Amino acid sequence: MAGKIGIINIASHRETFENYVHAVEAVGGVAEELVPSASLDEVRRQADSCDAFIFIGGPDFRPERYGGNPHPAIKNLLDEVKEEYCFALSKAVVFEREKPFLGICLGCQLLNIIYGGSLYEDLHSQVPNAYWHARHPGFPKLENMHRVAFTENSPLKELFGCDWLCVNSSHHQSIRKVGKGLTIGALADDGIIEAVYGPDMEHHFVLGLQWHPERLYDKVYGHAKVFERLVK
Repeated sequence: MAGKIGIINIASHRETFENYVHAVEAVGGVAEELVPSASLDEVRRQADSCDAFIFIGGPDFRPERYGGNPHPAIKNLLDEVKEEYCFALSKAVVFEREKPFLGICLGCQLLNIIYGGSLYEDLHSQVPNAYWHARHPGFPKLENMHRVAFTENSPLKELFGCDWLCVNSSHHQSIRKVGKGLTIGALADDGIIEAVYGPDMEHHFVLGLQWHPERLYDKVYGHAKVFERLVK
């Protein structure tokens, strides 16, 4: 029986959300759209209803969530109800029910925050010599690609079957202080953290990826593997 994968829909465009659905269905999973709710009862129902969860990319979280500071580059904030929902559901999934969690882009940052970590409010102005990690504003469909190297004991080496991977980047924030209990799983060549994983991956799949495998799973070899593992 295929696993039911709950996908949190905070996307501004339907096409963006459906990229995640297609990635899950391509590897035999059953995708379940989860609509944000202000009701804690609905959050609990959703946490119980699926076998595993994907927290997708989206606008920025408010910096007070991670002890950050206002920054002029923070222009597009996630709706407050959706933000509260993301934190409530992620904590219910990861800490209370110990179900598999995959966080992508904003979902990776969310994972780091609920473990007590922090973010760069804007890595392009705060990290000297960092790559340009955002998409080019004039070419929104063009992927910005770069290399990430997996750390020495990273489970991503076994998952992807290699020591490094070519990934796509479309973010201006990233992990600053790693949350307690998480471990760095991949780094870009400029030192930016590109993946973190939970304290017991063998028994509880908890993974955050800063890149977007849902846009590459059918185009670049290897990127479907993370969805395969989540479904299994």
